[in-house]
Amino acid sequence: MIYGLSSDGYFACRKCLRLGYQSESESPADRAWRRLTKLESLLAEDGAKPTGMRWRTYERIVAQIDGQEERRDNFLAPGLMRLLMRLETAGTRKGR
Repeated sequence: MIYGLSSDGYFACRKCLRLGYQSESESPADRAWRRLTKLESLLAEDGAKPTGMRWRTYERIVAQIDGQEERRDNFLAPGLMRLLMRLETAGTRKGR
């Protein structure tokens, strides 16, 4: 149960205060980043298989990381394209 402090100084539960979870206000791109970070934390620091982890589990996590990286790139690509287009048009205006 999550608790919070109301404006009048009382502690109450999340439902009573109508509080949402942080993940409910995240964008899909933010959720993809958070999921990727969580998956990467399951592996050793250099991305290697931790001692005691089964190979099948390691391979599954690596496949999920690959999928999340692709998903993250799909979220980033349109924004990067818009940025490049703006930079191109700004460079063209300066060159006149």
